[in-house]
Amino acid sequence: IATFSVEFLLRLLPENAPMKSIYTFSYHYFISLDSSSTKDITHYPIFFLIHCSHLLGYTISGDYSTETPYLNIQSGGYSPFPETGSILTDESCAVINILRKIDDIKQLQSLNLTTSRIMRNEILDWLIAFLQSHTQHFSNLRSLSILREIL
Repeated sequence: IATFSVEFLLRLLPENAPMKSIYTFSYHYFISLDSSSTKDITHYPIFFLIHCSHLLGYTISGDYSTETPYLNIQSGGYSPFPETGSILTDESCAVINILRKIDDIKQLQSLNLTTSRIMRNEILDWLIAFLQSHTQHFSNLRSLSILREIL
């Protein structure tokens, strides 16, 4: 998970740009990752992608609701209609909404969120596709296949 998170930062961060907010968030994230049990870290990569993306300006707009249960990659927000070829279920959209509203890693640990491996992979795929569609320098993550195996 740490390797995936570091690779994500290396692919997304602008070179030589001071990013104190990313540093502070990442520092607390990695400390928590190091001290958490394996059963508590299944949502860490998703949480990390959502919050680092937000700190870099790639924010998901709107909120999940019965009126807007879908996420649209191009608009980067919740929508009343599914996108053609959408890869997310309503439940996955709801989980993203929950995770993006959590402010720090301690809240994540106390959340007791239950998701399947399939759902976590679906969410990771959507988040990566979202970032790839909104930034030209974000390429494929080599450690993603390893992350899928361990989660």
